[in-house]
Amino acid sequence: MLAAEGYVSASVGRGTYVIFQYEQQMMHPGEKVIVENPCYTGVKNAINAVGGIPVPCAVDVNGIIPVDWNARLLFVTPSRQYPTGTVLSLERRQAILRWASERQAVIVEDDYDSEFRHRGRPVEPLKVLDKGGRVIYIGTFSKTILPDFRVGYAVLPPSLTETFCKAQQLFEPHTPSLLEQRALTSFMNSGLYQRHLRRVRRVYSQKYEVMRHTMKEKLPHLFELVDSDAGLHIFARLREGIEKIERVWNGKNIDSP
Repeated sequence: MLAAEGYVSASVGRGTYVIFQYEQQMMHPGEKVIVENPCYTGVKNAINAVGGIPVPCAVDVNGIIPVDWNARLLFVTPSRQYPTGTVLSLERRQAILRWASERQAVIVEDDYDSEFRHRGRPVEPLKVLDKGGRVIYIGTFSKTILPDFRVGYAVLPPSLTETFCKAQQLFEPHTPSLLEQRALTSFMNSGLYQRHLRRVRRVYSQKYEVMRHTMKEKLPHLFELVDSDAGLHIFARLREGIEKIERVWNGKNIDSP
């Protein structure tokens, strides 16, 4: 189906497979690929699998720190950086778009789990600011529907649509389950998908707050929590050595020998 800014391509698979599929189509063996540090390990594994060289770049409270990378491909999670939960600032979004335009590079935007916002307004994708057709926006429904719901999607710049269609015919000649696609289309057109999202947001927001409160109350000496407005996990930094964490994990008193 067509989107306002490009072509939406449904794909069998989710997560690492979706990333792997698009890397196969875009990069050459030995080519450098810019990734966030830290990042989802599946991204680096997929880059290595197709012969690329992942180049980790620092992340702070405003997301990835832009520099003039000597590369043609960048993977980012701007709406909610994985795993830290930071949101890429507007200034940095504009900076990496300028970099992509000057380098004729492609940015792959992975919208990991930003649908699950606990507070605040939704964050618009980087793709919204993309006027030069440099951003590929990818995601899956495995977080919002079911883990086994194997339908992913990508919003492609018009200049890449034909290339991706030909590559998909080569690497994935069989169409994803039409039954699942039609069921999802009906679910979304009826308005029930948005209703479902509102319900699961409430459920997971409650779970998030319980977990966050419990960690702050019971484990403040072990973890420094990093607050986040969205997502399905809590990111924290260790205050103590790993030995004490292992003792807690094994149910032992941390003061015992």
